[in-house]
Amino acid sequence: MFVVANFLDATATVLDVVLWLYMWIVIARAVISWVNPDPYNPIVRTLYAVTEPVLSRLRRKLPLFAGSIDFSPIVVILGTGGTIAGVANPGQGDLAYEAAQLGVDGLQLPEIGLPDIEGHSNLIMRDGATRPAPPHP
Repeated sequence: MFVVANFLDATATVLDVVLWLYMWIVIARAVISWVNPDPYNPIVRTLYAVTEPVLSRLRRKLPLFAGSIDFSPIVVILGTGGTIAGVANPGQGDLAYEAAQLGVDGLQLPEIGLPDIEGHSNLIMRDGATRPAPPHP
């Protein structure tokens, strides 16, 4: 199970990076479309080649125009951000914790120090019990 948890964590990390990079490519294309870009520029051609398949498919399904403003990049950015938050980072990237919540055995979870009301740090153990944290040197 340790191997599966690490594989899932690595896959989630790669998916997170790819989606994050694609989101920024869509943002760059939206920003560059505000000016009159040279269509023969290799950077502009690359941006259009990477983003146009997704944007054109979205435009066919949902015509998101208001006058001459195209809202499809906004929908792609929101969708990509939601996918990053929901799929690539379940539990903020702590797949070992998620697997333990599902009852997968054999995973080592770290102890988490949280401050209580008085400002003291307590350690929350894997079984949910708390104990005082040792003093810092």
